[in-house]
Amino acid sequence: MDPPQVPINQYSSPDTSNTTKRSDRGKTFRIRAVPIAWDSNRLASFLRDSSDDTHPTVLSLAPEIHGRTQTATATFLRVPSLPRGAKAWRIPLPAGEQLQNKRQKSIELDGDFLGVTTLYHPPPHEHQTDIVAISGIGGHAFGSFKERGGDYMWLRDGLPDDLTTARIMIYGYKSTIPNSKSMQNLADLALSFYTSLESLIGDEDPKPIVFIAHSLGGLIVKQALAELAKSENEVHMKLIQAVHGLVFFGVPNDGMDIKSLIPMAGDGPNRSLIESLSSSNSQMLRTLHQEFHNILANKFQDENGKWSMKGPETVLVTQASAINCRRWETGSAYICPISRNHSDMVKFEEEDEEYEKVRGRIRNIVRKAKIHPPVYDIRSRVIYDNTYSSHTHLAVRTNQFADAQDTLTQVHSGVTDLSHTQKPEDGSHQEVKDAFLRSLGFSRIDDRYHAIDAAHPGTCEWLFETPPFQKWWNRDELELNNGVLWIKGKPGAGKSTLMKHILHWCENPDHFKPQLIVRYFFNARGVSEEKSVLGMLRSMLIQLLTEDSTIFDNFFQMFKQRDMNKQDWVWEVAPLTNFILELAKNKATRPMVILIDALDECDESDVRIVVDFLENLSCHAIYSGFELRICLSSRHYPNISMNKMVQLIVETDLGHENDISTYIKAKLRVQDDGVQEKVQKKADGIFMWTVLVVSILNKEFDQGSREILEKTLEDVPGDLEEVFANLLLEDGKADPEAALMFQWVLFSQKLLKPQELFLATQMGLSQDSNGVWDHSKYTLDYIKRRIVAISKGLIEVRSGGDNDDPYVQFIHLSVKDFLSRNNRLQALDPTIGEEPVRLSHRRLWRICWDSINRFHAQNADFGNDDPYFESQLSFPFIKYAASYLFDHANWGISDLQKGSGGWFQNPFKSRSQDASKEDLEKWLNEHKIWYQLWQRSPRYQSGLSFQLDVSEGIVYVFSAGGYARLLRALLKRRSIEVRSQSDYHGTPLHAASYFGRIDIAQTLIGAGVDVNAQGGRYSTPLQAASTGGNKDLVQLLLDTGANVKAPGGRYGGALQAASFNGKRDIVQLLLEAGADLNAVGGEYGTALYSAAYSGHIDTALLLLDEGADVNMQGGKFGNALQAASRKGAQDIAELLLTAGADVNAQGGKYHTALQAAPIDEMEIVKVLLDAGADVNAQGGHYGNALQAASYHRAADIVPLLLAAGADVNAKGTYGTPLQAATQSAGVFGGEMVKQLLLDAGAVQEAASDRGKVGGRKKVKPLVLSR
Repeated sequence: MDPPQVPINQYSSPDTSNTTKRSDRGKTFRIRAVPIAWDSNRLASFLRDSSDDTHPTVLSLAPEIHGRTQTATATFLRVPSLPRGAKAWRIPLPAGEQLQNKRQKSIELDGDFLGVTTLYHPPPHEHQTDIVAISGIGGHAFGSFKERGGDYMWLRDGLPDDLTTARIMIYGYKSTIPNSKSMQNLADLALSFYTSLESLIGDEDPKPIVFIAHSLGGLIVKQALAELAKSENEVHMKLIQAVHGLVFFGVPNDGMDIKSLIPMAGDGPNRSLIESLSSSNSQMLRTLHQEFHNILANKFQDENGKWSMKGPETVLVTQASAINCRRWETGSAYICPISRNHSDMVKFEEEDEEYEKVRGRIRNIVRKAKIHPPVYDIRSRVIYDNTYSSHTHLAVRTNQFADAQDTLTQVHSGVTDLSHTQKPEDGSHQEVKDAFLRSLGFSRIDDRYHAIDAAHPGTCEWLFETPPFQKWWNRDELELNNGVLWIKGKPGAGKSTLMKHILHWCENPDHFKPQLIVRYFFNARGVSEEKSVLGMLRSMLIQLLTEDSTIFDNFFQMFKQRDMNKQDWVWEVAPLTNFILELAKNKATRPMVILIDALDECDESDVRIVVDFLENLSCHAIYSGFELRICLSSRHYPNISMNKMVQLIVETDLGHENDISTYIKAKLRVQDDGVQEKVQKKADGIFMWTVLVVSILNKEFDQGSREILEKTLEDVPGDLEEVFANLLLEDGKADPEAALMFQWVLFSQKLLKPQELFLATQMGLSQDSNGVWDHSKYTLDYIKRRIVAISKGLIEVRSGGDNDDPYVQFIHLSVKDFLSRNNRLQALDPTIGEEPVRLSHRRLWRICWDSINRFHAQNADFGNDDPYFESQLSFPFIKYAASYLFDHANWGISDLQKGSGGWFQNPFKSRSQDASKEDLEKWLNEHKIWYQLWQRSPRYQSGLSFQLDVSEGIVYVFSAGGYARLLRALLKRRSIEVRSQSDYHGTPLHAASYFGRIDIAQTLIGAGVDVNAQGGRYSTPLQAASTGGNKDLVQLLLDTGANVKAPGGRYGGALQAASFNGKRDIVQLLLEAGADLNAVGGEYGTALYSAAYSGHIDTALLLLDEGADVNMQGGKFGNALQAASRKGAQDIAELLLTAGADVNAQGGKYHTALQAAPIDEMEIVKVLLDAGADVNAQGGHYGNALQAASYHRAADIVPLLLAAGADVNAKGTYGTPLQAATQSAGVFGGEMVKQLLLDAGAVQEAASDRGKVGGRKKVKPLVLSR
């Protein structure tokens, strides 16, 4: 029964009292179903308006995992009361509130925190990992992690500052022991847990997941993992593969002493759960423990409740039970002591020394999770392979009861590196290397190479005997041809097969050794990276960095500051080409062969860039004496050449003719020399033609008619495209099903799966098709065969798509060329007339729209029950339809039409009528299902990455999504509102500016939008554009009156935004427009601080040349030098010191640059000391530099500071340096640092003498473990 909707001050608290109670600290409640467009100020105002005397304070607000609404946490000084027995209350939303969810009428408050609660969500484009925390038995999902006697909750109030790219959630379940009515066992709890997390698995690869678990929560995690490992469900498989790490606090792996719990449970239904946790001969735990040895680390959390101990005092979790996780996880690398009892080990205060230990371990796990993302389709590996895992255990000393023996419980944290099956040779070096490799990689990077069939036996060997190849391979002739061989041929001649054969020949050590082989196969049918120069360069570098450690060392020196930016790395062509050119100039590696296939399939705008790069590379190699060979292939166009090269024409070589003859004799079933000779003659050197015609003739041969076979051979055209036409236009008529399939493959916005193509085609042909995949009627095998049959073999099904799913594509680029010219597509579909591209997209839009409506008709309650994952099995096309609905509409509308502003059909009216803005907005709002599906789509989650409520309007959807034609058509109709606001990106102009959509920005400005409108994360459109990096768009905004000095937003101004993101050309442009060089504001203070913090030395140099104040204060760390020091940017630190930076300037979190220096960056410490840093300067987070190094076990840094005169007994935050190091005892490096300090004269003081300097509060005494 739903709680009544009444004002908040009419309710009573969960106890039996009906009076409003006063709380000195306040009580924390969860607030759910907060409208997605509200911010914390709006919510707080609403709560205050709902009650005059509860004094609410909103402390967190984040989107729920389903994305439709938000969840908040808030404290109330006066706890509102509830009627007896009520668990939650609802507050009606204001009348007239514009909501995405039209059924939403109220928000709900509760104190139980059951299920998943999101405490923090980073901006979508910065979201990289998920953290889920679960409490222990009898615990509370929120309260278990809150400081004792205070309001500070480290998962909400501390961890988001330390892990800004991680979404942080808690999970609650009912785990009270006394008076429990629950009959759940561990398996039931695990089932509820992972079911609640299924929404984390969207269409794209899920974020890496790290679980934090206390006590029983860890067993739930392990049980959930065991269950998921057995599941065949696709979502469960993705969920288990996403789990990257665990942090276990005091988990009773071998069970616990339950004598004190049994009196509390009595004979209640949960007694069996308690007994299953016993350390005395628990079969359930033994089985679970064994399973955990065989599977990777997985998930889970806890629920809530309160109870008091009854029965004899005892230690619930022993040391052995706590630290016995997996057999190889022993020693200081896996166990870390925490001086707390079992309950308090997950309760941390602000500036808590024990939290510092935990934070460091969690940050390390998250960092590795971002470096090594989940690997998919490895379910068997998870269970059976000897995958290397590095796990960390945090151990805890418990003095749980006065008479109890001191014992260790533990915290276990794990990182499973699924990207490697053996231990890396050096942890930190390998992790950095893997980070670069991961950032350079992209989806389907090797798909084209793997899709090329190997040469038919006995073919291609002629190539190695040809004069062009011999000249190319002859070392003595390199200067004559610059080491370049260019293979050219007609479409379908077999060039790619030849290139793959050359690659295999080069890989044979008998031919040439030792050498580096780098290859790239362009693919015009693939994703954008597969056909771009940037994709080629990224692939080449991955191969070079993987094969040669010296190359990586050089690469790291050039790009080492890249890892400073918290956002995803963005690679550009110029620096990557420069790096490879330097390799040739400096002879930085062993001899190299570069193979580049299908240059003609590269984007037309990039072809000249590729050729110029390869020619420059060959010239540098000849000049420096570096042995380099380059082989590339293409059609006879583009009409580009090099000054020096050797060339081979495939179809004119006798060896190639012999290959065709060999193939015909092997494959043609008619053993007749005359027929074979005719086939070879008509082939005219085109291997693709030969393959197709042999297949056709074999079919005729199987029919048993020699006459028909010879007639077919006589009639078959010699031109490859004419063969395609004959296949598709039998008797001069086109098959409508084939025509639509070809339109989908030609114009789809991503590679389609076979089932998507099949069902999209069926819906386009029949109004009776509802888009449901009847697996019993249409198996996947049937669908694959149907596609090949209908397309006459011109569409193929290949594996290796997203998550290794099969996908469809044309068998060859020549099929796409055939359909794109000479009215071939119109011959298949006469309805598209003279505009085949636009009208094809219009037809595909209609199918997407029909698909959504038919899905909606069968899933009217989608918004409530969210049957998304089930729908993917039954409605496989719905994901594509929701993702690319407007893409096809945008291409389907004509900018040239006059009158009403172009075509866009109204979903509510007849197909001949245009839709008004109101009609479209009505469709968006009433068809909420479209928006919810769109939020799950790759376009929303990774490509667009903007938070958007449907109520924000169609103009914002079009602007943020880049649908320029639709926006122009809409604005032509009438004067409409273009100033709608989004909390994240502000106005539509803000969104267009951030995403670099200059055409949309021009349209909006022309429609009267204010170029200086304030709103969103980046405050002004100019700051948004400066962040996004489109120089032309920045210039447009400046030309139309943008205020270059406008403050506000994340960066404080446009100049700081451009500086932080390393957009040097935009920085120059803004300075020329009058930007304030030394303005202070935002997260990073000044422009110079922003550039220093993010590692952009060229931008920092420009700012200094323009007169930036090198000692200007601002930002978290105080000034630019402290920011550079903190980030380990040695080159920038040296630049700033040369420019006059004060090495002893004080301010910021760490007070001085020396204390801010990372503990693993010895070189920057040397730079600062050489520049005169005061080694004994007091203040900051640790008190002084020596204490910072001692606390963090920096055995390399401590001797440097001591040698520079550091006072070995100076007190700081953690007492003396020796006392700080003592807290690290038992952890790697701790004992070494202690000995260094003792050798330098450190005085051992009593633990009670520890305390913070300057009268700050003392910390709790440390009890050493021996």
